[in-house]
Amino acid sequence: MLFVFHGSDTNTVTEKTNRLITTLRQKRPDANVFTFEGVEHESVGIDELVEARGLFVEKHIVVFRRPFQNKDGEAMILARLERFAVSENIFIIEEGVLAARQHKVCKEHAHKIEEHKERQVRTPAFNVFALSDALCARDKKRLWTLYVEARRAGVEPESILGTLHWAVRGMLVAAACDHAEEAGQKEFVFGKAKRYSRGFSRNELVLMSRALISMYHDAHRGSRVLDTDLERFTLTLQGPSLQ
Repeated sequence: MLFVFHGSDTNTVTEKTNRLITTLRQKRPDANVFTFEGVEHESVGIDELVEARGLFVEKHIVVFRRPFQNKDGEAMILARLERFAVSENIFIIEEGVLAARQHKVCKEHAHKIEEHKERQVRTPAFNVFALSDALCARDKKRLWTLYVEARRAGVEPESILGTLHWAVRGMLVAAACDHAEEAGQKEFVFGKAKRYSRGFSRNELVLMSRALISMYHDAHRGSRVLDTDLERFTLTLQGPSLQ
């Protein structure tokens, strides 16, 4: 009889294999267990185990751990799957991810085959535009908090700088124009930038734009660290203008 446990979740695959061995041993405590790692064994030895029976026990338990890790092992095991399936002994294959052809052959002969895939926890992509909203709202605490979150999420400083400068330039342009078409912006973007621009003086926006541009060039010249300068920038944002 043949059992196959495989998949990218190698911890679960091993756990399932060991649990089956334990269950089988509980049913037949005198059964012999033969465990092979990789293919460090001769095909003759495998053939003997297919037919072998203990003197006082009905079945052996034969475990192959990761036998498909090289072509010799794969060929040796696959050629004997049918014999494993009809043997009175128990054969267990523990493997990682099976190739399609390996899975097909194993499925044809296995009494039971289980695949266990590693769960991939997807972290939602960080929304860098939340940073621009915090800047435009002059919310220093939220801006700094979002900056830290963005960096932890793997967002590069250059991307953050570009987003912040886009927001500042958008407010500068919107403040000088009466409608979206004149500003060269979409209606929604223009309306938002126009509202936010009222919370800044033109001089403040110009100084922020220059500061961000200087950070970029200084960092690329190697004279400043962009990550440090950007974090300092978020911490020095002033509260609402009293203009």
